[in-house]
Amino acid sequence: MKFTLFRLGRIFLIILSLTFINEAQSQEKILNQKRIDASKHKAIVDDLLNGFNTGARATIQLFHEDAIIEYPYAYSLGTASKLNKKEYETYLENALSNMPNMEFNNVKVYTVNKNIFWAEFHGEFTVPTTKKRFKSDYVVRIILKKSKILNLKEYWNPLAASAFSEEKDVKDIFKKDK
Repeated sequence: MKFTLFRLGRIFLIILSLTFINEAQSQEKILNQKRIDASKHKAIVDDLLNGFNTGARATIQLFHEDAIIEYPYAYSLGTASKLNKKEYETYLENALSNMPNMEFNNVKVYTVNKNIFWAEFHGEFTVPTTKKRFKSDYVVRIILKKSKILNLKEYWNPLAASAFSEEKDVKDIFKKDK
């Protein structure tokens, strides 16, 4: 009887060990996938920020055909707060000429899953017409579809737009149908 209990105990320990090993391997796979996703997400954010200095065409290529771009605080400036991909391209063509040599730093990416992540960063540039320094911190939620941006929801400080000039001028700078 003791011999049988001893054997059963050993078998139980072996099964328990295998279960823990299996669980550890599963957790390691999940962590590795999150690292891969985080790396891809960081690359997408870097491409997006670099695209702003390259131009509208370079930036718009990162977006899915059905993309929706949202600026929840834009309404306070009288500008569009929701754009489709075509409207966003026009928006960028108008806006980027007034936003040269953007500098971004403190970029952080937070992965939710392989298709959803958040990013935060700081951006600055000198406005050509006023020579004032535009500075803003951003929080962006990005949803991907087939490795392209399906939804970009960008939160920024609308008060920073005062670097452009008066509010009426800001509305003209960012108008989608100039």
